[in-house]
Amino acid sequence: MSPGPDPSPADGVGIIPERPSLAFQADVPEAWHESYQQAVAGNGLVLVVGGWWRTAADRGVVLVALDSMSGAERFRVQVPVERPGATACQVGIPALLPDGHILLPVYQWDTSLVVYVLDPKGSVVRVDDLAAGREVELDVFAADLYIKLWLEPLLVDADSYVVSWTYRHSSCHVQCRDVGRGTVRWEAAERVLAVADGITVSETDPPRARASRMHGSEVVGRRTGDGAARWRLPPQPELPMRMRSVAGRLVGSVLFVDRRRRAHSLANEVAGLVAETGVLPHRIDLSQLERGRDSRQPPLPPEELVSYDPTNGQERWRRTLGGEVTSVACGPQLACAVTTREDRALLERVTDDGDRLDAVPVPVGDQQPPDHVPVVAAVGHDRLLLATARELVCVSLTDPGDVLWRLALPAAPRASRPHPPDRRISMTSISLADNHLYLRVGNKLWAFA
Repeated sequence: MSPGPDPSPADGVGIIPERPSLAFQADVPEAWHESYQQAVAGNGLVLVVGGWWRTAADRGVVLVALDSMSGAERFRVQVPVERPGATACQVGIPALLPDGHILLPVYQWDTSLVVYVLDPKGSVVRVDDLAAGREVELDVFAADLYIKLWLEPLLVDADSYVVSWTYRHSSCHVQCRDVGRGTVRWEAAERVLAVADGITVSETDPPRARASRMHGSEVVGRRTGDGAARWRLPPQPELPMRMRSVAGRLVGSVLFVDRRRRAHSLANEVAGLVAETGVLPHRIDLSQLERGRDSRQPPLPPEELVSYDPTNGQERWRRTLGGEVTSVACGPQLACAVTTREDRALLERVTDDGDRLDAVPVPVGDQQPPDHVPVVAAVGHDRLLLATARELVCVSLTDPGDVLWRLALPAAPRASRPHPPDRRISMTSISLADNHLYLRVGNKLWAFA
């Protein structure tokens, strides 16, 4: 098995089609929460994951590999729930290695987290049990409303892969394994945020005392090969838990959305709710809390986009944005964000050098649901995609007012995704690879070229 890729800032950018035309449509497996996970494409394949639960004895997850050009099924892998006591399972987003091997994370509720290693034809060649011996403490489904484990990334860096999960009471754990042999290289009580330039960026567990749980966690940069800590960003007392999130990558940097400007107001609201209801802070869904905010309160202050050097943790630049960040996507040398303030949605752009370009109104139609905020779906070399509740809108990077094309989206329910990094997005999943645009909704996959 060959080493994994060394991620570059352009990873996942892809090529946005000039004028999308339907290449194929395919039926794919539908599942519970992961039904909106994006397709993973490369090496001539499109990987789509899902699950089934026909009877109490017949449940598990499935990975389907399609031909990226025709949509014809190449192979299908079914993984049943085999462990005693498992009630069901969730499947994470697979990782496709350059030599065609596939890493498939499967979360078996209350029992274990395993990574299946598949060869290019879909045969299981190894099973890595990451939570071996600790199954009784694993809480994949409901440990923390902020950490949906079917959204946790499995990240590959050189010859290692890194994945994190959650124990009960919101206790995080990250583990790094050798891609070729499956042996454990290191682990820590943290959760992985990003992998860049041989460094794994992770977040420590928040303080255990209830009185201090709303304080921010420490961010750590570790050498991916051996786990040695290279740098640390200390917690900020005024920054509530989970209010600093990874936004993406640019040339030589990892971007964070820093929400400290609204932390004080939000912490006061949560503290009041805790005192009134007795609900633990880590059980409170901040996205729901914000939507229920009293409209008579003053608008939230702006947030910041911060660039850190992943090799040493030094802050490169910090830029104040014009409102609350709802989504961020990065291209080769430009970060694009949608922010909202006073019922306005703005598209903001920041270069890899930290130059903030003029903010412009998001160029979408007026027929969107009133509570829906458009999100940045993808950034290409000269254009970007915005996703609304009903359509994809392709605009020029240099002149976002120049709408290049629009593509209607199939009707789909909506989901809340507080991290990472979108807060409200359509359940339609969007991915770019192999010069194709892939849209997934439930049990359908559309490929446009």
